Amino acid sequence: MHVLIFASLLANSAALASAHGFVSTVTINGKAFTGTLGPLDQPASSIIRQVSDPNPIKGAHNPAVNCGRDARASALVAAADPGSTITFDWTGADLKNWPHNTGPMLTYMAACGSTTCDKFDSTQAKWFKIQQDGRQSDGQWAQANLSTQQHSNARTDIQFDHSDWRACPARIPINIAAGDYLIRHEIIALHLATDKGGAEFYVSCTQLRVGETEQAPRPPGIWSVCPGI
Repeated sequence: MHVLIFASLLANSAALASAHGFVSTVTINGKAFTGTLGPLDQPASSIIRQVSDPNPIKGAHNPAVNCGRDARASALVAAADPGSTITFDWTGADLKNWPHNTGPMLTYMAACGSTTCDKFDSTQAKWFKIQQDGRQSDGQWAQANLSTQQHSNARTDIQFDHSDWRACPARIPINIAAGDYLIRHEIIALHLATDKGGAEFYVSCTQLRVGETEQAPRPPGIWSVCPGI
C-alpha cells in the first residue's frame, strides 16, 4: 500500500511539473540561442538569464517577477538591431509543448545603462513595454498558439521561424537608442485566476546589444501592475 501511495505521489508530482515551463530558445533574426535550467553556481554560456526552476511565480509584487525565480546574469550578450525580430520559444518543463492557453503575453525592455548587460542588476531596471498579445479576433488567447501545431490566426507583421508555432515574436522598436538592453518576456497564465493571487507569472530575460540608429531615443520607463491579479 505504501509503495502504491508513493508511486501515486510521484506521478502527481511529474504531472504538476510538466504543467510549468520556461524559455528554452531565443531567436534573433534567425540565429537561435539556447537557455538552461538548473544550478546557478556559474554564469550560463547563453544570452538568456538562467532561472532555478520552471515553476510559476505567484503575486504581481513578488521580486521574482522581475526576471524569473533566482535569475542570474548570463555570460553572453547578443547583437541586435533596431527593428530586429526576436522570438521566445516557451516549452513545458518536460521539454514538450507549452501547457497553458489562457492569459496575455507581454514584452518589455530596459537599458542596462553604463554597464554591459552581463553585469547589470535587473532590480534596477526601468522597464518599458514594446509588445503585447491578448485575445485574438476569434476570442481565443494568443498564448494558446504556443501549445498547438497549427496557427490559424498568424500575425502578418511578424515572420515566424518555428513550424510548431511555440515561439512568440516581438520586434525591437525601430527608434530605440543604441546600447545594452535586457528584453523581458512574460506570460501571465490565468487558468487559476478565478481567485485573487491565482495568476501564474512566467518570466524570462535576455541580454542584448542594440546597434546604432538615427531615429529618436528610446521611450521612458513604464511598467504598471494591474491590481488584483
